[in-house]
Amino acid sequence: MTVTRLTDDAVQRFVCDGYLMLHCDLPNETHREIDERLREVAEHESWHGNNIVSRIPRLHDVVRCPVVKGAISSLLGDDFLVHPHRAIHRSTPVESEPMSLADDVDAPPMGKGSTAGSAWHQDAQSPLARARHHVPRFLVGFYFPHDTPKQMGPTRLQAGSYLWPHPLSQPQGVIVPDVIAAGTFMLVHFDMVHAGLTNFSDQARYMVKFVFSRMSNPVDPNWDSRGASWLQQAPEAAIELPDAWRHVWAWLRGDKARPDVRGNAADLSSNNPQIALSAIYRRYDTDELARLLRSAGGQGRHERKLMPRKKEQSAVRDDIRGYPRCWNERAIVMENATYALIAQGERAVPALLRLLGEHDPWLDVNIAFALGEIGHGSSPVLSALQQLLRSEYQQVVRQAIDAVAFIGADATLLLPEFDRLMRHTYPDWQAKEVGRGWCATDQVRLNIAFACVALLPTATDQSALYRLLCLALGDQGYAAQVAVEGLRRLGTEEALSAALGYAMDRSWDDTLLGSVRGF
Repeated sequence: MTVTRLTDDAVQRFVCDGYLMLHCDLPNETHREIDERLREVAEHESWHGNNIVSRIPRLHDVVRCPVVKGAISSLLGDDFLVHPHRAIHRSTPVESEPMSLADDVDAPPMGKGSTAGSAWHQDAQSPLARARHHVPRFLVGFYFPHDTPKQMGPTRLQAGSYLWPHPLSQPQGVIVPDVIAAGTFMLVHFDMVHAGLTNFSDQARYMVKFVFSRMSNPVDPNWDSRGASWLQQAPEAAIELPDAWRHVWAWLRGDKARPDVRGNAADLSSNNPQIALSAIYRRYDTDELARLLRSAGGQGRHERKLMPRKKEQSAVRDDIRGYPRCWNERAIVMENATYALIAQGERAVPALLRLLGEHDPWLDVNIAFALGEIGHGSSPVLSALQQLLRSEYQQVVRQAIDAVAFIGADATLLLPEFDRLMRHTYPDWQAKEVGRGWCATDQVRLNIAFACVALLPTATDQSALYRLLCLALGDQGYAAQVAVEGLRRLGTEEALSAALGYAMDRSWDDTLLGSVRGF
């Protein structure tokens, strides 16, 4: 199928503002049918969560239409993966009379039974945390099957906020569309600050959320590119970060050009987000940055800060008050020095490798993240990741697995570590980390499944990847679904047989909508 690629202008607007408003090139009847099914499912059945696309298969048509698939491919590459996490966002009408609400109001009232959050937030990864990336490795898609005027409470965004470490106390660059037309697909950087708005209409508002994952580093522009020049946009983002934007633009083009303007390392610690984020994309002595990163060690930042647990609460929750820079089970923001080391490119690798001797788990998490983002698959880097995969800390292991995936080099040396992690149970990693019941071992296995799919196009041992993907089929949920896609991409007779067998065993009758048919 021919897809509609983005233009240079559209990609640069995305880089500045972090989102694009697309319109699915599907018949209007398709959106009406999906809207009707969503309402029937939400009002007469149980909560389907990640299974909503299986329950309403026409939603696949949305993601696969030329406009949407072309935009996702332009930003994530043709080999992007549709993440198994998805959700219905339902906003029901409030009982009060319509009132005047400022566009930037935080946590306005929502109707009873709403599943859309109205407080300004950046999404958490699912099921457990992964890192926040400045470059687009994960995108979110918000699909609106029906017209959504402002009165119905559309999704709001803060333009350009994907680069921020957390929502700011004063919202900036707030975007609230007057009307979101049926069939609109809002494609957003995963880390954007966003929120719902109060529904003052007389009917529920529905939106379906998708997540998409990049599976390989860009080597060339994957859109309809006519030139390499960065042309300064007129951004909607209130905080202008031209150096960061140029870096993301260059990365998407496969250009390894690095900063040439000398920076002041003290600015990396600034409380002003514009100063700190601008400082990341300056040129530094890498040993100076390594010393700054080392100073973040020894403070136990690999441990979560938790909310006090009430008697009736069984699950732990991260205490995000003040947005502490530490491990959590939402999404992890690394040290500013780490992002700055990444911006220096391959010349930062020796300084990062020397930091491994500190044996501090928070530093190790940051080191693994940086090595993955730099994407330099040399023998010393692979040996360092092998060492990190053997860590006793699940936080370090999880980040090291992702680093292996993001580097995209021949990782045959590391597959025995993956096999060990898939086959053995580590008692300390079995505690429920979130209310949904996921534990660290679940996320380790999911990260390995993602890494195996990412490694398929490399020189990594394909038979070993096949065995690991088959092990992931034993999971219930995310890891198995990613493994099925990996086996499909592997494409051998035995891989396709394993994938088809898994799918056949779990197929279901999607015509049983509502309460009309009992069997």
